[in-house]
Amino acid sequence: ASDGSISLECAMGRYIRSRDGEISALTLQGYEKSMRQIQRSSPRFASMPLRSITGTEIRKYENMRLRNGISPNSVRKEHSLIRATLDAAVATGGIARNPAKDVTPPQKALIGETHCDREVVLVETISRMRGRIGLAANIAIDAQATACQIAPLLWPDFNEYLTEGYLYRKVSPY
Repeated sequence: ASDGSISLECAMGRYIRSRDGEISALTLQGYEKSMRQIQRSSPRFASMPLRSITGTEIRKYENMRLRNGISPNSVRKEHSLIRATLDAAVATGGIARNPAKDVTPPQKALIGETHCDREVVLVETISRMRGRIGLAANIAIDAQATACQIAPLLWPDFNEYLTEGYLYRKVSPY
């Protein structure tokens, strides 16, 4: 049986080794790369005991990665490894439930899609409200953003963007 006191990084290593021979070498390499990225980017998160990991901790980690300019695709891969590791811990009795199931990974951008709708709406709203709210925001969007339509945005939507991690990356067209 798994132990809920082992660290996430130890559990990920065990999970990856347990999958050897069951999945392709390429997939194993991807898991190992994701594990190294998690360890390097947040030693605190990687060293957390499994029983201490909550959906909020996972969301904070993923939002931090996105704010640091890591692509949603990379964060999704890391989320997949975290979720699979925690699923294995549940299956072996180390933890009662998988908190990663409470966290929605970043959305996948489709090829050719402009992944800017929310950012454009937010930039437009902040521009309209300049001088009327005590908020300083530096937001850069992809050059493709100008092709997006701007939809109305209400203040509760803005709060959702902050709490759900949609304000996360600075992208420069240069």
